[in-house]
Amino acid sequence: MKIYTLTFHWATNYGAVLQAYALQQFLIEQGFDVQIIDYVPKVQRKTFFKAFRARSFKQLLSQLDEYKKEKKINYFRRKYLHLTLNFATNEALKKFEWENGIFICGSDQIWNPYFTMDGEKKVTTSYFFDFVSNGSPKIAYAASFGTEKLEQKMVEIINTYLEKFSLLTVREQSAVNMLSEIGYESFLVCDPVFLLKKEKYMNIVGPKQDNSNGQTIFKYILHQNQKCAHQIAEFVAEKKGLKFVKQMNVLGIEDWLKNLMDCQIVVTNSFHALAFSIMFHKPFIAVLVKNSGMNDRIFTLLKSVNLLDFAITEYDENEIMSKLNRKIDWNEVDKLLENQRQESSKLLLNEIQKVLE
Repeated sequence: MKIYTLTFHWATNYGAVLQAYALQQFLIEQGFDVQIIDYVPKVQRKTFFKAFRARSFKQLLSQLDEYKKEKKINYFRRKYLHLTLNFATNEALKKFEWENGIFICGSDQIWNPYFTMDGEKKVTTSYFFDFVSNGSPKIAYAASFGTEKLEQKMVEIINTYLEKFSLLTVREQSAVNMLSEIGYESFLVCDPVFLLKKEKYMNIVGPKQDNSNGQTIFKYILHQNQKCAHQIAEFVAEKKGLKFVKQMNVLGIEDWLKNLMDCQIVVTNSFHALAFSIMFHKPFIAVLVKNSGMNDRIFTLLKSVNLLDFAITEYDENEIMSKLNRKIDWNEVDKLLENQRQESSKLLLNEIQKVLE
């Protein structure tokens, strides 16, 4: 039976595309025929044209860099992702005659109402599989709300659609708690990138080449106005005598992974950059965004591998040095990750087997 997955594979974001790839590959390795539903909401199709509406030269350069990055990421999508026909609206998804299969949504913040706009200024219900009306089983794998509080509008959508899912799994503990409060049982699982062993990502990057990247700091900061994160990275670079990875804002996925694998240390506020840092045994400092509901995904990850001590919320040189001097027991981290991988994959595969019977 075919498996359809639905996620944010369209995002100009390394982690979003890699987690989509990871879930696809994991399921293919189990012997399933897998396709990612190529749903790209209208509002997300404007990266290039935004450059022509830039209000400053700095903004113009930023938008052009985003366009360059999107072209490189799209090369990865075309090469590695098994996509369906393209859909731009919820209506188009509903009109299509889907064959019987198993529909899996996730991972990423597919249930974050601030991200899931469909171009009609309302929350799209596509990521709840409202367009699947043929009775096919629906599963959520490592879905995320990206917030620690559900608004009433979101609760209404959840009550309309989630009861039709045979299994709900989520990426953050806060999501488990929120769903429990409104009467839904869900399970905490690892992000899809952890379902694959690190060797799979090394195959994407290709043979290791001798270069100067071994003396670099991998600074990957999401969102604007993150002055604290940049200050921390500058301090770390100075203390360690490291250079920053060049052209970080226009790398393709393969080069993004390669530079992370080759660096000496990672400074980031990105969940997936942190995930790959842990996977590849890279020392890191996780910079939390103040007053953000999105911190829970980092908290959940770090807590699961006993590395909460490497998170920081403000610029404090003594605290930074303390983290730089602290050693990580990577053998223990690997054991914890493997346990999570086994538990998460077992939960998902058992549910798939159950609905197939």
